[in-house]
Amino acid sequence: IPAFFGSAESRGIILYIEDNPANLMLMEVAIRRIGQVDIINAHTGEIGLSTIEAQKPDLVLLDINLPAMDGFEVLKRLRMTETGRALPVIGISANAMQHDIDRAMEAGFDAYVAKPFNIVELQNQVRGFLWGGQSADKA
Repeated sequence: IPAFFGSAESRGIILYIEDNPANLMLMEVAIRRIGQVDIINAHTGEIGLSTIEAQKPDLVLLDINLPAMDGFEVLKRLRMTETGRALPVIGISANAMQHDIDRAMEAGFDAYVAKPFNIVELQNQVRGFLWGGQSADKA
């Protein structure tokens, strides 16, 4: 069962597909600081795909180096669904070389964040996808 954090006043739902509990906790803290955003997590690609169908998030943060089904395969399967065709997906990985970033963008990710990520830059990217770059209180 995916964990759910947030409030009734949410203006956006984010799904983070990540198998590392420490990374999940760090991302939750970063996303909560944005305000008016709920974050759901899934620890496998398979659970992530079913959660997307059930919860219809506004944005997906997707770890590329998942066990069993990696982020590229999750994205490929997601893009074949009605729900996932236009859903913004940010790839997240410790692989920060330019060829890694290029491969992710060519595969269809909407953005790419390298770990360890800069929290402010990540928050700005999330705001951009959810509210066109505006902060939640100005949207």
